[in-house]
Amino acid sequence: MLNRTPHSSFAATPVESQVTRLVDQIIMSRTVFCSRLKKELPGLASPPFPGPRGQEIFESVSAEAWSAWQLQQTLLINEKHLNLRDKGARKYLNEQRDRYLAGQEIDRAEGYIPEN
Repeated sequence: MLNRTPHSSFAATPVESQVTRLVDQIIMSRTVFCSRLKKELPGLASPPFPGPRGQEIFESVSAEAWSAWQLQQTLLINEKHLNLRDKGARKYLNEQRDRYLAGQEIDRAEGYIPEN
């Protein structure tokens, strides 16, 4: 265990740096055939949430497609004023997520104007 205090600076040892590089290589070497983008791409580092659907996404969705979904999800939540404590809102987002990751059309956030 490293002894770090709030006022000390952290410098990785050569072994820690090597371990970090190896972990990065392992993560980046895992590829999936992405159901959204229809090509082989780096996969997620871990399932995005527990359960069978999280595992399915982990096995078939690229990190790139998942990041793009998270941006779309944020737009939908904000522009449609979704309350995630509401079961109907969560069901709606899950349906939109599944459609998006399958390459289907999803609802768009009304009023959103992309920056140029």
